[in-house]
Amino acid sequence: MVGELCHILQMDGLWEIEVAAMASQLGAVTVPAATMQKMERGLPLNADEQAAVDNMPRIALRLLGDIPMMEEVLAIVGGLSGAPAGPEGRSALVEDAIAVLWTATAYESLQTRGVTDVNAINVIEERHDQYPHVIAALRRLKGVRAVKDSVRSVRVTELEVGMRLIEDVVATNGLVLIGKETVITELMLDRLTTFARAVELVEEVLAAVPYKASYQPTAYAGHR
Repeated sequence: MVGELCHILQMDGLWEIEVAAMASQLGAVTVPAATMQKMERGLPLNADEQAAVDNMPRIALRLLGDIPMMEEVLAIVGGLSGAPAGPEGRSALVEDAIAVLWTATAYESLQTRGVTDVNAINVIEERHDQYPHVIAALRRLKGVRAVKDSVRSVRVTELEVGMRLIEDVVATNGLVLIGKETVITELMLDRLTTFARAVELVEEVLAAVPYKASYQPTAYAGHR
């Protein structure tokens, strides 16, 4: 995907970007399989699990640090990990690569959770509109046009009648309670109240808000 996006954007330095794409995932070997599965399903992680995930890019930096001619690759991976730029800043290649890799990673993370192409791209665009040229390239790559629905990450307690679920509403133990693509009705809100009394829910879920609908979060009846 990174290579295809770079081709659409006519970017130079492809080998550095593709190596950085592979290197950014090296740290995954240190993360327990159960933690990876929870992360891929969008389930909440405890402090230790989140620390292991956050440490992934640093593992890659340590593994690659002594290899010659990898300065740009290290700068790209470092940027993805949130490391600040050095005193001289980052090159245009590194900045562009970070934008492409961040977008591709965000897209694949949503796709793993079963989110469709159009909804995944809308989520990325609303979460992080700093890279419009890359998001436009992703739309072109996937053959997706912009739609009028606004896709947001909302707390389950903020779901309203008329919203459409982009992903399943699940309990923290992984049990699916309401399936994706369900349009929220008063009955659905009542069901959520019942579920919340019996099991702990994953607090946030992706939902599509109709373009003409006003978005004024309200808690569903009986649950706080």
